Amino acid sequence: MSRILAAYPTGRLAWNKAVPGVAHLSGVAPPVQPLLWELTVIEKRRPGAYERIYSQLEPLIREKSPNLTAGMATVCAVLHAKLRHHFWTGFYFVAGDDELHVGPYQGAVACQVLKGRGVCLASVQRMAAVVVPDVEAFPGHIACDSRAKSEIVVPLMKSGRVIAVLDIDSEQLSQFDQDDVAPLAKIVGLLEQLT
Repeated sequence: MSRILAAYPTGRLAWNKAVPGVAHLSGVAPPVQPLLWELTVIEKRRPGAYERIYSQLEPLIREKSPNLTAGMATVCAVLHAKLRHHFWTGFYFVAGDDELHVGPYQGAVACQVLKGRGVCLASVQRMAAVVVPDVEAFPGHIACDSRAKSEIVVPLMKSGRVIAVLDIDSEQLSQFDQDDVAPLAKIVGLLEQLT
């Protein structure tokens, strides 16, 4: 069961009832000084979440997305809204041998250009997904936002080459693992028809 704990300025402690499978609890807690907003996800995802997301995205991409950018924007919006452990969800387009440019995304303002190093470029060079449980331990990591703690990058292929990558960051360590790779690759694969 996922539990999302939120501290409010009034000192109330509440469980978010709006999320399916989340317990409901409310009561009074001592005032928080200074106020710290903390999101704690006990279980990073519910079983079947990726399947439900794919089922939602497939007709949207197939029937309604007029181009690659629109499809990418839709993928970002749905993933970011449905998977609460995502801090930043977006695409980077390959713009040269060692350069990527930001595409559609959800979250804080992104690095506009990634050059010469980083997790996204490693995915392009390997032509494979890259899972990073702790971004501080990844050589050459580009910190677009210091709050990012773990990351997964999945390539979008066309004619045997990477044309873009899906990049997802979390504020929590070890939020991604190999179990995320295949379902995210399947979701990214929906965009191949738009390339």
